[in-house]
Amino acid sequence: RRGVATGRVIWIDMESRLRSVIDGKESFDVSKAQAVCKAVNKEGWEQVVAPEDTGSTPPPPPPPNTKVSGHPLLAHKMTLLRDHSTPPRDFRQLLREITFHLGYEATSTLLTAMRSDVVTPLGPVAGDKAVRLSENVALVPV
Repeated sequence: RRGVATGRVIWIDMESRLRSVIDGKESFDVSKAQAVCKAVNKEGWEQVVAPEDTGSTPPPPPPPNTKVSGHPLLAHKMTLLRDHSTPPRDFRQLLREITFHLGYEATSTLLTAMRSDVVTPLGPVAGDKAVRLSENVALVPV
């Protein structure tokens, strides 16, 4: 095709507002994608990377109420997420998986209370094996 993106390979996030619902069917809106390409063409296609400043100070430490995960599985998934060769579909799936795992990490310190009313097909569960959350929790995506 001819146009502002001719000869360029571009990635367009299909989760963005480039999709439209027409007659109850979701479809990709080419005119919106072309508008994005025109805007990028106006600014320039090359990603401007700031030169490394060898004398720069390190970033400040995270706030005290921040938990930084050192879990190897999360590190692996973050590496895949950062890789420029990860296809958009895999990127979105990785993002969902990472969010799920971070939920576990974020809720690891919730208080629990023992339950004594749990009975399995093999009999009652020992008090230290049956617990419930002591506090109400709401997880809200931002």
